[in-house]
Amino acid sequence: MKTKDILNMRFGRLVVKEKAGMKGKNSVWLCLCDCGNEKVVFRNNLIRGLTISCGCAFLEIVTKHGEASYNRTETYSSWANMMTRAGWFSDSREKCVKNYKDSGIGVCKRWHDFKNFKSDMGERPKGMSIDRIDNSKGYSPDNCRWATKKEQCRNTRRTRYVKHNGNVIPAISLSENLGLSYGAVKSRANRRGNDFVKAFASYGVTVENA
Repeated sequence: MKTKDILNMRFGRLVVKEKAGMKGKNSVWLCLCDCGNEKVVFRNNLIRGLTISCGCAFLEIVTKHGEASYNRTETYSSWANMMTRAGWFSDSREKCVKNYKDSGIGVCKRWHDFKNFKSDMGERPKGMSIDRIDNSKGYSPDNCRWATKKEQCRNTRRTRYVKHNGNVIPAISLSENLGLSYGAVKSRANRRGNDFVKAFASYGVTVENA
């Protein structure tokens, strides 16, 4: 879609009125919301459906579900934080969602409605938060779970996995299962060219690269 083609186009509740300038390599556009408010929005956020209103849509959701403001539930907080990370609701989101936006991480359309999110995920268990099982994919019922902070720390792009007895497992978890210090295993791997197969082999444990 060419830049000029978005003039007067509708994106959700927003109608594009004019180009408002550039921020870095990205163009920003002045839009008129159906509620009468104006909002300056990144072109990419319009095209990708990340911004659909001046913020009034979010306020309606808050009123509809009654789980926000000072007595917002933990489940609602998880949903709102997820939506914000994926590029919704906040004008100050550019830095905090950069990694999500650049990677194309979004929220499935069904979960734009908090009621559907709660129906699929249930109430948030104490001490847990939402976690994407596959970090290369977005937020959806088949790719999300409630997880502890420890589980989430092990489910990142930097986590090293190995295959042991036919099972793919984080190297840190296998180390703990075997009663080994992960710090020591990692140190041995680093001395062997970041090779965890050789590191575990030095303990007499056979693993394969996952």
